Amino acid sequence: MASQTPPEGASSPDAGLRLYTVAQAAEMLAVTGDWYLKQIRARKLPAGKAGRAWRVAAQDIRDAIDSMAMPAFTPTRDPSGLSERSRRRFRASRGA
Repeated sequence: MASQTPPEGASSPDAGLRLYTVAQAAEMLAVTGDWYLKQIRARKLPAGKAGRAWRVAAQDIRDAIDSMAMPAFTPTRDPSGLSERSRRRFRASRGA
């Protein structure tokens, strides 16, 4: 029987079962390996041990990216268009 390969662009059923080392996972997240290992030991990020080495599943890395994502900061603008310093100067010039 010939083995079936998934068509191009389709993911294989075990694509999410890929395991990475802590160093590889840290590189994907643009953090240091020491920081990532500290987070694993503090149980802030999921991982498992295979023998003596920590391994991180692909889905765990995606979950870590989602948990570390921060919403964009949009500063609220003053309706007058003046900065705080300009408002202070304006009030001082008016004698208020």
